[in-house]
Amino acid sequence: TVGIGIKQPLGLLGTNSDIYTDLVVDEVNVREVVSLSEDQVGEFWVESENKLIRLNIEITPDLALEGGKRLIISSLQKKRKKAGLYLKEKINGVVPSEEIIKEALQKYGEEIKEAVNAENISVGDSYAVEKI
Repeated sequence: TVGIGIKQPLGLLGTNSDIYTDLVVDEVNVREVVSLSEDQVGEFWVESENKLIRLNIEITPDLALEGGKRLIISSLQKKRKKAGLYLKEKINGVVPSEEIIKEALQKYGEEIKEAVNAENISVGDSYAVEKI
């Protein structure tokens, strides 16, 4: 196991097959899909029925922040659902004080607030929401 979170986007997927690029980018959670030949096979690849797929699993700082943003949105939405709050109801949110979470909040704060319909998001011990 590689230990990459499900919300973590990856930078690149290479393949030698004709695939639906836009669909793959969305479903596999990668930023870019490129064509590659058999001599470009790297460490993380799968071959099936003469189709070759290679994932670049290097998590750059930018990708880590994007993964943090997605984790914040997902976690706050789960807390909202657990509290019985509808998306149209404005909330205040709290996120844990992990460094990557704080950095993602700093970079993507407005986008996160819009996605979860929050007035404010602060840093605390763990994820939490309250209706305002």
